[in-house]
Amino acid sequence: KALVEFVSINPTGPIHVGHGRNAVVGDTLCRLLEKTGWQVYREYLVNDFGNQIKSLALSVHARYRQLFGDEAAIPADGYVGDYIIEIAEKLKEKDGDKWRDGHSDDDICKNLRKFCVDACMSMIQKDLEVMGIHFHRFHSEYEMHEKGDPLAEAVRRLEEKGEVFKGKLPPPKGKEAENYVAEELTLFKATKYGAEQDKPIYNRRGEPTYFGQDIAYHNDKLQRDGGQDWLITVVAIQQTGNFVPLVWALEALTGKKGSLTPFYHGMVKTLRDGQPVKLSKRAGNIVALADVLEEVGSDAYRFHMLLRKADTELVFDLAKAVEKNNENPVFYAQYAHARMCAVKRQQIELGIEEQTPEEGDLTLLTSDPARAVMKTLCRYPMMIERAARTQEVHRVAFYALDLAADFHSWYNAEKFLDAGNLPLTQARLALMEATRIVLVDALALAGVGAPESM
Repeated sequence: KALVEFVSINPTGPIHVGHGRNAVVGDTLCRLLEKTGWQVYREYLVNDFGNQIKSLALSVHARYRQLFGDEAAIPADGYVGDYIIEIAEKLKEKDGDKWRDGHSDDDICKNLRKFCVDACMSMIQKDLEVMGIHFHRFHSEYEMHEKGDPLAEAVRRLEEKGEVFKGKLPPPKGKEAENYVAEELTLFKATKYGAEQDKPIYNRRGEPTYFGQDIAYHNDKLQRDGGQDWLITVVAIQQTGNFVPLVWALEALTGKKGSLTPFYHGMVKTLRDGQPVKLSKRAGNIVALADVLEEVGSDAYRFHMLLRKADTELVFDLAKAVEKNNENPVFYAQYAHARMCAVKRQQIELGIEEQTPEEGDLTLLTSDPARAVMKTLCRYPMMIERAARTQEVHRVAFYALDLAADFHSWYNAEKFLDAGNLPLTQARLALMEATRIVLVDALALAGVGAPESM
């Protein structure tokens, strides 16, 4: 059993084009693991436990009051996209002037937190649905903490294993030593695993650090549904420094390496005709995924997100993604399938009977282009296995392009339908059908459709 957590952006606004890459590579990884026999559980962590949710609720409340003509300032660390106004309008429609006067910030945060989070999650889920991405569970961090102290159990187990201790940390780099007062903290023995210093699990106020919250959440994953064989978290490569200690903590908790695998993805630079794309006013200083999907479609976006190794930066040009020529990778791959379907339609019109590969004489296929197609087909199971083992999801798109290229070369080199030579024609049709089946399957692993005409 594998539990794959991906996307998991804070529920404070729409999903942007970079987080969309997290969604695509995570979903493709799930499809690959399912293809190779894993029982995959897809999870989205709703990070609704923290100060960012307080800022969201107060931002919505300020816009809500402004709808009544009141003077209300958005917090300095608040959210300013037009979507905040839309949420405020929904709140006014739902509750009238109930929250207009006489409510403290704490009262607003307590009562409007869930409404605001749900509104943002609705936007995020809508974009994910457009790309055909689903989750078995949206795990609320707030609800997890409301049920008890999820970190206490993990810390107790780490203490039993001798992996945590009470100690003091040296002053942070760049800070004058005389201004620093060391306090005793609960520390994870990160130096045991090669870190420069140990990691605090609680801060000076006794609250869980981000590292501590991550331990609590991942320990919760391990305990669920009879346990998990493998935890995978898809996360931005900028988070490497935070996740390496977490991997060590999970190793300490389970007593085995490889319990948690961070799957890193790089940034996305979005262009149009080589120029940076303007930010979205509605989304608030981001390139909104919804805008991109509306412009280029899910297939083009998903396929382009797989055209580089996941942990490298990817340049995505909106103009090139919608071109209908061989320079556009997704068009090139899908057009191969459309060509095969066109041949099948012509075959029916000519009344040529189709044979299975077992019935046809494939030894008649001796040309180099036909043999190249066969060799690429033979690589498919090995590609799937290797891509799943190494989590190199880009191999799926690369393979689809290789197979499409081999088919296009074969198609251009030979006449497929020759009524005067039925044995050779039927052999070609049998190989073409095998190629079509595999290409459809590879595109499906990428979450991309296979149109019958273009």
